[in-house]
Amino acid sequence: MAHTEISDGNLVIRMTARETMASGRHQVTVPLAAITDLRIVNDPTAQYSNPLTGEHAWKIIGGQLPGSFAEGTFRSEGQTVFLDVHRGQPALAISLNEGHFQQVVIGTDDPAKLAAELRAAGAA
Repeated sequence: MAHTEISDGNLVIRMTARETMASGRHQVTVPLAAITDLRIVNDPTAQYSNPLTGEHAWKIIGGQLPGSFAEGTFRSEGQTVFLDVHRGQPALAISLNEGHFQQVVIGTDDPAKLAAELRAAGAA
């Protein structure tokens, strides 16, 4: 599971070594000012690979086993989405209005806590 930290006006998501190999990224940095919406997704892998719409997400770079995990950069409905989700773990879907990704979906054991921390730090 990726490690998240709020630092200097950013959400910093650091991947584990295995996630780095699968996703092609060691870290994703999200400016808090760019966050427009936060949404909890209870079972992201049950919605194929796109926890936002339930529709197919096309992998650009990363690892994916539908129903099990999706890690990396995907395209869905004209948007570039970074996914780091795993079966049995809820996720926080973060919508953005700037940057490379339009959405970042991160698996976390307590997405409500992460959302509250982001809001307290000034996000959406």
